[in-house]
Amino acid sequence: MSRPNVVVIMADQLKATALPQYGNADVLTPSLDRLADQGVRYDLAFTPHPLCTPSRVSLWTGTYPHNHGVRTNELTAPADRDNYLRAFHRAGYSLALLGKNHCFGADDLGLFDVYKDFSHTGRTDGGDERDMRFRRWISDADYSHLWETRTTPLSAEDCPAARVTEESCRFIESTTEPFLLWMSLPEPHEPYHAPEPFASMYDPEAIQLPVWNATEAADEPVRRRLYRELCGFADIDDRLLREAVAMYYAMVSFVDSCVGRVLDTLEHFGRNRDTIVVFVSDHGDFGGERGLMVKCNSLVDALTRVPLLISVPGSTGAGTVVDHPVSLIDVMPTLARLAGMDAIKESRGRNLPGLDLATHPRRAVFAEYGAGASPMSYRAGVDAAAALPATLRPLLRAAEAEGRPKMVRTTRWKYIYDPLEPIDELYDLAADSFELRNLAADPDFSDVVADMRRQLLDWSITTEDARPVPLYFDTHDLAPTNDLDFAPFGA
Repeated sequence: MSRPNVVVIMADQLKATALPQYGNADVLTPSLDRLADQGVRYDLAFTPHPLCTPSRVSLWTGTYPHNHGVRTNELTAPADRDNYLRAFHRAGYSLALLGKNHCFGADDLGLFDVYKDFSHTGRTDGGDERDMRFRRWISDADYSHLWETRTTPLSAEDCPAARVTEESCRFIESTTEPFLLWMSLPEPHEPYHAPEPFASMYDPEAIQLPVWNATEAADEPVRRRLYRELCGFADIDDRLLREAVAMYYAMVSFVDSCVGRVLDTLEHFGRNRDTIVVFVSDHGDFGGERGLMVKCNSLVDALTRVPLLISVPGSTGAGTVVDHPVSLIDVMPTLARLAGMDAIKESRGRNLPGLDLATHPRRAVFAEYGAGASPMSYRAGVDAAAALPATLRPLLRAAEAEGRPKMVRTTRWKYIYDPLEPIDELYDLAADSFELRNLAADPDFSDVVADMRRQLLDWSITTEDARPVPLYFDTHDLAPTNDLDFAPFGA
């Protein structure tokens, strides 16, 4: 297969364990079952930063946030650094971005032959009457809490995921080959809502909430404890939480139906024989874990572990499950090599195992948060209900930039170092999948802590500050003096 087409389907805020392919038997996703049977499932895939834009830029650059510099949602992929969108453009691919961007700036967006932006509020650049109906509805939906749910009173075809899918299928049908399509679905990100028949698929009373004891909140890291208190989760009851999880699952099944339409379209036009299909998410959602929904500046698996399914026509790996840890920074370098291209110069990704490519499986993956900002001074007594959205959202956004916590994750262990927290975190995922028992201070695990810290330090040393820091003067303007036998670097 030379010059394959590539379809990258990205869900927004979908944690791996919300899917049956990752152990959740309560959720129905027949299309993702189909894709997993056709391709490779990566059981331990992780985002390098559980926030939309940093994660997406890492995907498209094959680098960590501390390399590309995008550590908050307010920035876009740096214009002065290469990325895989440009690489596929140089290779002559037709390019399309349909759905949520949260990645590229104006120069890169100009490379797409087709670009239509659909966000959580619908089409952002005009659209037809269906788009306007959805925008009117969502603007009147009156969400006042992060966990609130709504049944969308519109047809499923009026909702953003279906509109993105419709445009994607049209692109697949009409464009010339080879093509690369980034189908970026805005769901299942909050606000939590779904149209029928999906909204009624899951009975809240039948939802099994993850094991957690509210008294354990006193031992949580400060960041997560503040998120719980500021957003009102400290007082949420199980009924409301089950309703939120049920609607989240409904949105997941809606996303699955969109994946099925794309797979059907590829088969109908015979393009399944030469098209690589990827399904992935940028980051996760608490999804009921610890009595929480949505996300915060935390590195728990609910937020960092994402689904990753890849189907490559002709590959020997159909139906394979890879249990080596892999990172989102590995996805685009792998797709480039499958398309006969070299990795871009600054890429730190590896070839993914299981796809007939030479590779060196990772022992561990890494993630980070924050932008190095100083600790915030939180004002006591914030009324979460009254604060949303005028006061609370800016506060949470600022909290996202605090410090620089880092995580190393192996098949069994997770270690988190956060300079703003009084103690580190160590979890044995084999015995404690919800990360409820911090072992970092237990002397019985001192050797594990030492090994994990060494891996985290090695990663920091070998990947951080890879490029020179810009100076306020030009070294080429310097000249050797009579007193020193000196020439500026690069002269």
